[in-house]
Amino acid sequence: MRHIFELKSIVHNLIILELTLKTLEYDKVRLTGLKMAPVMEEWYEEKAQEVFSDIVKVKKDLSKDGCKIDSSTNDGMFTEYSVLVRGEIHRYTYSNVALRNWCMEEMKRLLGMPYRTPDDMR
Repeated sequence: MRHIFELKSIVHNLIILELTLKTLEYDKVRLTGLKMAPVMEEWYEEKAQEVFSDIVKVKKDLSKDGCKIDSSTNDGMFTEYSVLVRGEIHRYTYSNVALRNWCMEEMKRLLGMPYRTPDDMR
């Protein structure tokens, strides 16, 4: 069993992947006016499947340690995530701006551009 500090980075990854998937789905709906919309829709669908596959892997990894994201609340400035770890509730609070920035880094990764990871920040 991993310690909660080890799990925190995996939970962070899951949060960003889930937000990235929502962003891909949100943006895909707004492609209708583009001349290359069919190609872009195909790309969005392919990347959404890739992110979904990553989410499934991360959730499976977390479930081995009895860990899952229970709920989240957003007050417009901050989002608080309640994470269950072997029956204990841990709360993580993120600035919505920070979440957006991490989603942008994940999108850069999907586009094949240089990107940062949380490990780069340490």
